[in-house]
Amino acid sequence: MQNGSEMVQGFYSAIVALLDKYLPITEYQVYSSDKPWVTTRFKQLIHCREYAFKVCKATEYRRLRNQIQRLAKKLRLNYYKRKVDYLYSASAHMVAEG
Repeated sequence: MQNGSEMVQGFYSAIVALLDKYLPITEYQVYSSDKPWVTTRFKQLIHCREYAFKVCKATEYRRLRNQIQRLAKKLRLNYYKRKVDYLYSASAHMVAEG
């Protein structure tokens, strides 16, 4: 590499290659009917649970069902807790500006 432009281009191409290898772009769909606390991991577990039900793996299905129920409760709780905390902080900020 003779000049700075070639060096920068080589650096960026190496970084992009490493990102593509270790952090590939994954596509997933977000629907307007999805709850705001639903994550991609949650959707993956639901997909696995449905597959286990489809192929008649009762033990796996029950394990995933219970795991999904616990995760859903935790995600909902965290989501609404963040919302309430935001409202408290926004209210305190408005009172301070007063």
